[in-house]
Amino acid sequence: MFQRLKNLVKEVKWRAGFTPLCSVCGERQGKHYFGTIEIPRGKGEHIKVGETTFGDVLNTPMDVVKWTGEKEQVEYFECEKCFKGEED
Repeated sequence: MFQRLKNLVKEVKWRAGFTPLCSVCGERQGKHYFGTIEIPRGKGEHIKVGETTFGDVLNTPMDVVKWTGEKEQVEYFECEKCFKGEED
């Protein structure tokens, strides 16, 4: 139910002339909506909480970290170019 309401709000904004910014490149043509994400804001630091590997090809260990400061929720959009992985 909550997801339907969020999608309805997004649809109303688009019909009213609101064009969201692409979260990757900043262009004002974000068409693909991925919901909300938390991003770190303010003072804080990343603390290592573990380690993982990514896939079979990149079998290199990577740190898993946690942000200790404040977080902000933002809506995540991508434009057509960024969604398809195209570069300028």
